[in-house]
Amino acid sequence: MNPNNYFAVTAKIKREIDNGKVKTYTERYIVNAVSVTDAEAVVYAYLEGEGETEFSIAAASQTKIIAVLG
Repeated sequence: MNPNNYFAVTAKIKREIDNGKVKTYTERYIVNAVSVTDAEAVVYAYLEGEGETEFSIAAASQTKIIAVLG
């Protein structure tokens, strides 16, 4: 099995903006994980750690990325 499995995970996050309205933002993350479920769990834990309270995982899929350089 390839140790570098990269997954694209899309999260929808609701945040209150200056005027008091709630706006939904879409953010994408690239995650090195063993499965799509694991990738979702990594993003979920990350967002909770960042203090986000209203979010959902909208999509997750394996990418064709073979390496991340830099």
